[in-house]
This record gives sequence, C-alpha cells and structure tokens, in this order.
Amino acid sequence: MFADRIKAAMSEQGISQAELSKLTGIGRSSICQYLSGKIVPAPDRKALIAEVLGVDPEEPEPESIPPEEETVQRITVMKAARILHMNHVTLREGLKQGRFPWGYAVRKSENRWSYYINAKKFAETEGVWIC
Repeated sequence: MFADRIKAAMSEQGISQAELSKLTGIGRSSICQYLSGKIVPAPDRKALIAEVLGVDPEEPEPESIPPEEETVQRITVMKAARILHMNHVTLREGLKQGRFPWGYAVRKSENRWSYYINAKKFAETEGVWIC
C-alpha cells in the first residue's frame, strides 16, 4: 500500500506528518487520511509525496490476498461457546468488551456486530484441539 511506503519513508527520515505537510503544501488532515489508508492521494499528490520522500510512486502494490498457507483459520462464536461450555450470548459480550485474547467484535451498525475468533490462538490459549 502506498500509505505503508509513506509511513516507512517518514520513519526512516524522521519526518512527522506536520513536516510532510509543510514540505508538500498538502494539508495535515489530508496527509493523515493518506497515512491511515482511508484515502489514496490523487496521482499528482502521490507523485509530490513520493518525490519529497524519495519513494517510487509507481512501485507495484503487494498482492492483496495472502498465500493460502498464511491465511488465519476462524471458528464461529457458536462452536467456541460449545467448546468452552459457555452461553454464546455471554461469549459475544466478552468479545465486544475485549475480554478474550483470541478474538474480538467489530460494531457494524447500531445493533449489528461482526465477531472474529482466531482458531489457532483460541486452541493454543484454551488448550483444545479444533478439527
């Protein structure tokens, strides 16, 4: 990602967001959004930032899909709750509150949540085998 290259170059050169803003004439809020990856800079701004930091603006982006052997396996909340002999509602609340080192919940809207449990970390932490 271009944002990652910007961050790395800034870190190597000891340049802050404010300094990059001054060097490029691009507003600090825009720089912040570029670094967070929320926005990809327009080609002219991308070229300017790349020039100031000495990075290649056209460097190919890495593959967005990780190799098969590096993908993280997931298990469902229901399966994890059964393994732990726990009510699935209680497990969901714990994931929302960040109580478990092997999973988390992300609020998608006012009443909707998405739950994620890393199967490998779950198995290691809880001392169970998952098939």
